[in-house]
Amino acid sequence: MSPTRRSPRRTTPWTAMALLSLSVMTVTILSCKKGPPPPPAPKEPAILFPIKQSGGSGYIDQTGALVIPVKFDAAFEFSEGLAKVKLDGKWGFIDKSGDIVIPAQFDEAWSFSDGLAVIKSGGKWGYIDKTGNAAIPPQYDEAWAFSEGFAKVKSGRRWCFIDKTGRFICKKKFDDVWPFTEGLAAVNDGNKWGFIDRNGRFVISPTFDFVSEFSEGLAVVNAGDKWGYINSSGTYVIKPQFVNAGRFSNGLAKITRKNKMGFIDKTGEIVIPATYDDASDFSEGLAKVKSGRQCLFIDLKGQPVGTNRFDIAFDFHDGVALVNNGGAWGYIDKTGHTIAEPQYDIAFDFRDGLAMVNKGDQWLYIDKTGKTVWSSAGNPS
Repeated sequence: MSPTRRSPRRTTPWTAMALLSLSVMTVTILSCKKGPPPPPAPKEPAILFPIKQSGGSGYIDQTGALVIPVKFDAAFEFSEGLAKVKLDGKWGFIDKSGDIVIPAQFDEAWSFSDGLAVIKSGGKWGYIDKTGNAAIPPQYDEAWAFSEGFAKVKSGRRWCFIDKTGRFICKKKFDDVWPFTEGLAAVNDGNKWGFIDRNGRFVISPTFDFVSEFSEGLAVVNAGDKWGYINSSGTYVIKPQFVNAGRFSNGLAKITRKNKMGFIDKTGEIVIPATYDDASDFSEGLAKVKSGRQCLFIDLKGQPVGTNRFDIAFDFHDGVALVNNGGAWGYIDKTGHTIAEPQYDIAFDFRDGLAMVNKGDQWLYIDKTGKTVWSSAGNPS
């Protein structure tokens, strides 16, 4: 018996029109059921700069406009969203609205780092969080800011490291210590230097007369009268052979041979000959070097940058270097071009596009074109 076949359903014009209307309505409804518009992107918090006028200290923005009124005895730069300010001889913290979020109550205070700030109260040092609570109550004779989750603290004459709960990670205390960098910390144990890890265990035995912190995977070490470089396992990568040596930066490190300074790469090869009387580490791709009494900048290939020479020069920060000629301070950019002729009595490095300078009885902020964006009589210190 063959299967029964159903006759196909006929579609009348009225049925077709109904189906078409239903489809249009469905599309319309679906198109109307869009979700709420995405929230606007949050505004970047303004970059603020401390100022001081005769009435006290406040803050301006990058245009020089006053953002937080002059109402504090002293004010410092913002760090991690908060800035330390002084009121009636005590230190507290404000947010970028100028509101006091941690009342002025401390004898001394450092800026926030790794979420905690060092404070001094009752003659001892401790740490607070951003709500002002004592994360680690004052109990140390000296304390440093947290770095890589740990801080060096001193009790009596000996140093150790604590974590953010205040727990000591060292099984013993040391004569001296350096902050953690690249997961290791240099410690002095019995007049010899070695390195410990984050668990407080020696990973490089204290056998060196002196060391630097790790930088770009290598640390400078001194053995006898020569300097060389080790890796994080304590193995020599560049054997001790230099009269003096600096940390690696931008892939190069300064070294001294026969009272002259040059630069090596990470294989120990001299890539910039030791012909200079003095040199600094590379910063932002340039290094200050000195020949005789004159300073200049060189690039990573050892080529001079610009034709100007200076009596004093400092490393590049924020793309600009502070230089001095004839006792006056000015600025150059990374091409060697002068952006502010030496004219200031006192000057500081650029930060976030502005630099604080002093000329006569005026303190000013200038931008990278040398234009003054804010000025005021008086000393902002």
